Amino acid sequence: MGLRQILFSRFLRAYYLRGLRGFYILNRILNRNNKLIAKNRYGVLFELDPRAYIDSIVLREGYYESEIIESVLALGEENLVFWDIGCHFGLHAVTVKKLLPKSNVIAFEPLEKMRERIKINQRLNKLDFSIFPYALSDKSEATYLYTDTEHISGRSSLINLESADLKNKIQITSKTAWDIVVQENIPLPDVVKIDVEGAESLVVLGMKKLIEQEKIGVIIFEADKDLLTKENSLVDFLTQQSFEITILHRNENTDHLLANFIAKRTISHSSDQ
Repeated sequence: MGLRQILFSRFLRAYYLRGLRGFYILNRILNRNNKLIAKNRYGVLFELDPRAYIDSIVLREGYYESEIIESVLALGEENLVFWDIGCHFGLHAVTVKKLLPKSNVIAFEPLEKMRERIKINQRLNKLDFSIFPYALSDKSEATYLYTDTEHISGRSSLINLESADLKNKIQITSKTAWDIVVQENIPLPDVVKIDVEGAESLVVLGMKKLIEQEKIGVIIFEADKDLLTKENSLVDFLTQQSFEITILHRNENTDHLLANFIAKRTISHSSDQ
């Protein structure tokens, strides 16, 4: 990252935050790829696209869904194994690794374009962690990922959400968490973050064996805001496995109908025997 790029990014971010007219034209002239290099609220560098929804919020407010990173930091564990399922451009994965350098971060992102962005953000912060090109689900198979037109909004799902205007269908490989652990010989997670646009239950089904064997202590996932007020098979399963689920209140001003939840294992089954 050169000094010129840093200076241009600082100038353009200030221009952007003031809401001045002509920003996108000026950015296109000064930036070949239209992206800015900026630090998030925690001092971690990212290459951000101001045209993309999540990136724009990070540029304006310093983070996106900071309730997730705050929940991870609040655990007070420096050596945790953190799985980021639906990593997107690496906002949470890179930030966790930067703030908790002893942690073992493992990212799962099926979109090649996003994996390349994760690698760029790793290099910006001189970090290294594993990135797997799989979507996690309840089956290991060749399948399709439905995504938006430009692959930049963060809306990609194994489920064809017609209401979200997911027009593109891309062939990918899905894996269960159990198969990932066996085939790739990766460490079992202490904390799992799941953001897969409506397919969260499929991911949890795929890690059912790990959960039942008490290998996972914390699961952070996105769901409907009223998740805890109605019957839900995911809530029932996690509750049966001694998880306590609470809603995480959003810190940023986002236009979102969903909420993040944290499920913490309270007791081990072995103590109940």
